Amino acid sequence: MTKAITIRADERTLDQLEELARSTERSRNFLANQALKEYLERHSTEGRAPQVAAPKAVRLEDYRSAFWNEDDSDDFINYLEEERQRSLQAGGFRELE
Repeated sequence: MTKAITIRADERTLDQLEELARSTERSRNFLANQALKEYLERHSTEGRAPQVAAPKAVRLEDYRSAFWNEDDSDDFINYLEEERQRSLQAGGFRELE
């Protein structure tokens, strides 16, 4: 049994979906379902032990390097910290001792 859902996506993403559908001769629905299934498989931790332990603290100095734009570093570190917090709350990672 299938159910219908509605999602919002930016125009670029929808254009890419449309182009892929045309080039592969698959429907947008098929491709969206495949992407959703793969995403859920990749990010599901149900029944599996976590493979990576999250660090206790993220230090900005540890992640900066010459090939990063200095302006982007803070945003990236904030993103990593937010993801770490979400994972800890979801029980997907354990704190390192």
